[in-house]
Amino acid sequence: KMIKLGDRVHPIFEMGKLGTVIDIKQADTSTWMVGGAMSQELVAVVKLDKDGTINEYRYSDLMCVS
Repeated sequence: KMIKLGDRVHPIFEMGKLGTVIDIKQADTSTWMVGGAMSQELVAVVKLDKDGTINEYRYSDLMCVS
């Protein structure tokens, strides 16, 4: 499932941090492949429930909460 604005998520490697996606943006990557640099990747801006802090996570590091 594609993560979208307003979804409830938690980072896969920090299961105790639960929050809501408040923005989605693209970020440049520094990864190089055989044919050149990779394209941009999606980053979700998440407001955490516990203390209201705002963190950015790569899409691949997030999991939706149902």
